[in-house]
Amino acid sequence: MRLAEHLPDDSWLALLLCEQGDPFGCGLRPVMQIEFAEGLNATVLERDAHIPRLWKLRFSISGTQLVDLIYRLGEPIRYELRVGAVGS
Repeated sequence: MRLAEHLPDDSWLALLLCEQGDPFGCGLRPVMQIEFAEGLNATVLERDAHIPRLWKLRFSISGTQLVDLIYRLGEPIRYELRVGAVGS
């Protein structure tokens, strides 16, 4: 799962990656529950109307408690800057 945006209603837009890498082949559907470690759960609400690869989710906890748990359980995406890659 890659979180894309925290929405004003405290839900999140996320890219959900399946084992096969196909975001459309996961069998996701609204009301589905996704279970993570340490008691964290997310409910799948709906596919995003503008970017169909993204799903709207609501986590079982919110605020700083959620952010702390996300950083403890996951890994932030880190982009590498390659020297000479831009404008060369």
